[in-house]
Amino acid sequence: MRLRLVNIDDNEPVWITIAYIPVIATSQETAGEARESQRRTNIFQRVLYAALRSTIGASHGGAAINDQVGQQTLTAYPRILAYLCDQPEYVAVVCLKQCQCAHPCTSCMVNLEDTGSPEAVTVEERDVLDGLQNQWEATTHRLRNRESARLLDLQAKYSLNASMPGLACFAGLSTAPSLMYKMIGFDALHVRLSDCIPVTWVALRLGGLSLNTHAFQKGAVALTFCFLIWMCTSLYLFAKLTDPGPRRDAHARAWSNGGVPRYERGV
Repeated sequence: MRLRLVNIDDNEPVWITIAYIPVIATSQETAGEARESQRRTNIFQRVLYAALRSTIGASHGGAAINDQVGQQTLTAYPRILAYLCDQPEYVAVVCLKQCQCAHPCTSCMVNLEDTGSPEAVTVEERDVLDGLQNQWEATTHRLRNRESARLLDLQAKYSLNASMPGLACFAGLSTAPSLMYKMIGFDALHVRLSDCIPVTWVALRLGGLSLNTHAFQKGAVALTFCFLIWMCTSLYLFAKLTDPGPRRDAHARAWSNGGVPRYERGV
């Protein structure tokens, strides 16, 4: 695990290794893949918390910083405003399910069948406190090995994992302004063609027009899917048109030998 810091004196970025995450291989035991997945999740969250525990504490109580220019001591409260990563890493950080679930979006509760549709615009956002409370209940059931039906219901209903995210202790994520599900800087599930296709989705609401960036994220999924279908179709048609086939091969061999193909001579 590495941290990228920018020196305020020369604006040069520096990568610092702050922790090492052990690699857990899949064992041959019963339900080994599911067990190892849960172990990897638990180890990742513990390492993440252990590496940032001093910063997490400073986010609540503050940290003293000596100001050499003003010759005074300042109190800084670190915050996470943006987490730059891809979709698999983000769901691993917040302990949500990535795929094969009812709610694949990390910021709202849209159903899988409504993703990319106009109905997704009015879907409610994920509530941070409710989400953490459900994760806490699911984690408790898993650790105490009880109420397996309730555990499966929580995981399926809210598309979450039975683990607590380590960054939830950070001030500003689980507390106001509750940026736990809004700190992502790049979401590969929603934004694919935003750099090459200038599309803006505008939602009509009572009282006027309002720019809806969440609707744009939803539409980017459908737009990406259509673009992939168009690309595959174009490649298939191009391959069919450029394929010489047996008839063209016969023409090529006959004219190269100075003759006429057999089927045009009536043979």
